[in-house]
Amino acid sequence: MTRILAALTLAAGVLLVPMVPAEAATKDVSIDAHAFMPRNVRVDFGDNVRWTNDDVDPHTATSDQGFWNTGTIDPAGEATQAFTSAGTYEYHCTFHPEMHGKVVVPLTVGKKVRHGWKVRWATGREAPDGRDFAFQYRKKGTRAWHTLARHNIHTKGTFTSDEPGRFQIRVRTNNTDNGKHSDWSPVETVKIS
Repeated sequence: MTRILAALTLAAGVLLVPMVPAEAATKDVSIDAHAFMPRNVRVDFGDNVRWTNDDVDPHTATSDQGFWNTGTIDPAGEATQAFTSAGTYEYHCTFHPEMHGKVVVPLTVGKKVRHGWKVRWATGREAPDGRDFAFQYRKKGTRAWHTLARHNIHTKGTFTSDEPGRFQIRVRTNNTDNGKHSDWSPVETVKIS
């Protein structure tokens, strides 16, 4: 039986980042007729989502996991939230709980290195207070996910394996203040030779 040994190097400074950070992009979500439009948005970590209330009633965009709450967005008002880590974040309006939306933030697979791939899942060097990360992998074509880190504070690392093949990786953000977490980020596939 072949044993897969995967490692995630969690030392600071593993991934080289540009000296000048890229300017954050903003995705717009309209609130109209008691609905978030679009209902699902995808942004890179470090980007923003801006909710604009085009409805006649006040609304909020409130994380189901307690990561953020825009507060009341009055008609013709707006609120913006930065997304600094990978995961899938479901949200709702506290005034109208039937209103739901989702923000999807993928991890980034960077440069291939000798025995693996550079991976980044959040901005900064460490998770902010009240946050940490879980990281999982599986060999492509298998069903079981293996956890490499359950409560990791680092925001980048190198994924390696002692067995060649294609591997799927994913991450989620944990809210350590309330014990909840985002859903998993979209799966990325890397090839280890």
